[in-house]
Amino acid sequence: MINRADSIKHHCVTFFHGSVVTYYVIVDFHMSQANYQLYQSNHPITKMFLSGNTQFFTTWNQALHQLFFLLSFLQDILSYSNNENYVKFCSWFDEFKCKIFIPVLMPATFMTMINYWAIHFMAPHLMLADLQIFYPPWLNHAVHTFITPIILGEFFITTHNIPTWKIGFKYATILMASYAGWIYPLGFFLNQWPYPFLEVLTITRHILFCPLMFIHGYFWYIVSRCAGNYIYGDYSGINVESSKKKEK
Repeated sequence: MINRADSIKHHCVTFFHGSVVTYYVIVDFHMSQANYQLYQSNHPITKMFLSGNTQFFTTWNQALHQLFFLLSFLQDILSYSNNENYVKFCSWFDEFKCKIFIPVLMPATFMTMINYWAIHFMAPHLMLADLQIFYPPWLNHAVHTFITPIILGEFFITTHNIPTWKIGFKYATILMASYAGWIYPLGFFLNQWPYPFLEVLTITRHILFCPLMFIHGYFWYIVSRCAGNYIYGDYSGINVESSKKKEK
């Protein structure tokens, strides 16, 4: 029997997830309009930017965010039902969230925000500052800044199971290795770098830069995991043993 407090919390979480999904629908609509304006222009950066859109880590982060919150909202809606298939989906998504929220989604969010704004303030031209004539400031913040309070809202409003260190590092590594494995072949062999600063780096600096990005990602995973253990307490250990068994 669900008590009144749990019921109210569930309604609040559902409202939060629904609001985030609506927010991202609005962002996607205005982003598509801005992309179309850029496509119609004769700006020299147009072809490079639009052809390499999937190479931006921001795009990867947005895909992870929107998929996660869409599925979370769907889970919230389905959890009001006792249908066996719905219950199975909710159970599957709980396992999915355990694997990606703290090891993948939180590091990706912090890396997107910090990397973008750090380089933007130091050398705006290396972060495609020319595109600001097509993308209003609020839209730039929507994909590089507001992602942080959204993910922190999810972190504090809902309670997440935390996988073991081994599993967490595995999925964090998969994220960063996948991205590096995608952009570096395109950059070195096709000269299609997602960011101008990568194009000007020497081979030696690339060798240094790539491991540093892994370390940066691991740092935010460790911080997120420790914060999760502190905030969630004993609840964070519920799925630890089952996670170990499934990975064996």
